[in-house]
Amino acid sequence: MNIKHLLLIIVCTVLFSCGGDESVKKEPKYQLVVFWDNYAFGGQHVGMYLTDDGSLYSFVNNTRLPNYDGIFSGETYDETYIDELIGDDPFLLEVIDQETFNKLINTKNNVQMSDISDEEHRCYDTGRILYATFEYDAKKEVYSPIVLEEKGDWARQNNSSSAMELSSWLNSKLKEYQLIPPDILDYCKF
Repeated sequence: MNIKHLLLIIVCTVLFSCGGDESVKKEPKYQLVVFWDNYAFGGQHVGMYLTDDGSLYSFVNNTRLPNYDGIFSGETYDETYIDELIGDDPFLLEVIDQETFNKLINTKNNVQMSDISDEEHRCYDTGRILYATFEYDAKKEVYSPIVLEEKGDWARQNNSSSAMELSSWLNSKLKEYQLIPPDILDYCKF
């Protein structure tokens, strides 16, 4: 083998290996999320979210949250927008064990946005607690929110058993870490 063949092999190897594999898609960071916003007594904005590695975080974002009403109207969001909703300083609550995480993801994959009840007025001055998950379009790298449940001044519920199971799990974590006052969590239910 002469030097030209060796150089050609090296150049071809470098060119084809540096291009990357375009079929590899980014995994969605956000799996489940809860937002609570309440403007009745000043700005109170807290919540928690579960990431793709099983980490459960809480957040406080007392700046006025960007409008997330689009979650109810079928809009899509990129990861940067959801990052803005959460704010700059999340706090790691726990890393979920792998068995529980896998069960949550399997349950999440069965949730659909098709069986959501009508909104009903329930309370005053409790704000809005939104439980959601996402469908993720890896090609466009956008999230399409799926409502699991909404509680507070107005309430509605995704009636699929998978959605109710995820809402129940999220609610138990909210109580465990006392992120939202229990009287608000337990009052004004659907």
